[in-house]
Amino acid sequence: MPLWQISASYSYAEIHDADDDRLVTQLPRDTFKLFTSYQIPALNNLKIGSSVRWQGDAYYEDAGPNGETFKQGSFTIVDLMAQYALNAETSLALNFNNIFDERYYTAIGTRGWYGTPRNITARMKYDF
Repeated sequence: MPLWQISASYSYAEIHDADDDRLVTQLPRDTFKLFTSYQIPALNNLKIGSSVRWQGDAYYEDAGPNGETFKQGSFTIVDLMAQYALNAETSLALNFNNIFDERYYTAIGTRGWYGTPRNITARMKYDF
C-alpha cells in the first residue's frame, strides 16, 4: 500500500560460556520493535504513526555491595506521531513519546539510568 509504511524487527540473543552458563544477563534475550505510519488519503498532507518497542526481562548478579541481583522485568514503550506538510518545503510534527509513562532503565549493570519519561516534542522543518 503506497500510503502505509511498516517496519518490524525481532532479535534473540543468548550467549553461553564453555560450561553452558548464560553470560551477559544484563541484556534481554528478546527484543521486538514495530513502527507504522499512514498518509491519510482525505487529508493528503497529514501522516500519523506509532511505534512499539518491547524487551524481555534482564538481570545482573552481584550488582550491589552485598552481592544483590538487580532485576528489570520486561517492558513496552509506545510512541505516537503526527506530521503535517504545509507545503513542499515546510512541515510540522508532534511526537508523543512513552505515552503510558513506563518506568524502565536504559541499561543495567554496574550503573543504569531511568529511560525517558512521557514527553511531547514539536518540530517545524523547512527544507531549502
